[in-house]
Amino acid sequence: MPTLSRLVPEYVPNTAATEQQVTFPAAAATLLSLLSGGALHADTNLVIIAVETAGMRICPTGGTPSTTLGVPYNAGQIFELSRKEADVAKVIRAAAGSTGQILQYK
Repeated sequence: MPTLSRLVPEYVPNTAATEQQVTFPAAAATLLSLLSGGALHADTNLVIIAVETAGMRICPTGGTPSTTLGVPYNAGQIFELSRKEADVAKVIRAAAGSTGQILQYK
């Protein structure tokens, strides 16, 4: 698995924003609603999502994901979103207990 530093060499961790573990919901919800405080830190420009358990789907353009719509990611996969995508993205779990880590970079 590639290291995060290889994925985002031009970005640095936003140390003002704590890493957060989230549980992906059964019904579509905004990515921001899963974060404590409901928002990204003001200095965040990039978000890394690491899917931990089960899978999930995401619509990074604000559409509503379902069991058949949205980009699917499986446990163990890591992907990135721009700040603009993260601000409107919606997610849904693929199976009960689907969790992930949200990391913010600036």
